[in-house]
Amino acid sequence: MTLRSTLVLTALALSACAPDLRPTNAAPRDADADANANANTDAAVEASATVAGRVQTRATGDHLESVVDAQDNRAWIYVDLDRLAMADERMEGWDVAFNRFKAMTNGGSSGSAGVTVAILDNVAFDDARPREGLQWLSDQPDGDDANTDPDYALSAQGDGWFDYNSENHTLSPKDRTYLIRTSEGRTLRFRWRRYYDSAGSPGVLTVQWGEAPATR
Repeated sequence: MTLRSTLVLTALALSACAPDLRPTNAAPRDADADANANANTDAAVEASATVAGRVQTRATGDHLESVVDAQDNRAWIYVDLDRLAMADERMEGWDVAFNRFKAMTNGGSSGSAGVTVAILDNVAFDDARPREGLQWLSDQPDGDDANTDPDYALSAQGDGWFDYNSENHTLSPKDRTYLIRTSEGRTLRFRWRRYYDSAGSPGVLTVQWGEAPATR
């Protein structure tokens, strides 16, 4: 099943409880600090918006854009990227889970589905594709750093996905695109776009994703 057909046919989303594991080295402060796929996508999909509880996804040209309400630091939002399904627990086949500025994947220390991630620095979303020599990462137990979080491949490894402004306590995405090998073996490209909604509320994530072109 393609991402386009899944967008029209599937959507479920809620949240699940999990402890708050806020990092201590570059974490945004909560209330006060944080306040401040295919170019020929058919017309039905281009005009559609899948609203699934805490996740809204729409087709934009040849990729998908999801807005994830991950504000609740007690909750993880689990997403099956292969089926564009969201659930209130670790359902079989989940690929990524979001919690504020954190994202864990279903591989390594976080799961058994073998999801892995490659980091492409200074590579535009449209140019991201698999190539020889990429390092594929999985979530790992907490390493030698200042916080007690696991080292999540999609949000913490490779010095993290965001730059932290200590003057206004805001996050902005690095110039970085990720490749994700899903639980079903597909390769997707993924990019963090925003951490805030239009009102400036933190933890309302905008992410861009879609099928990765084949290796050249």
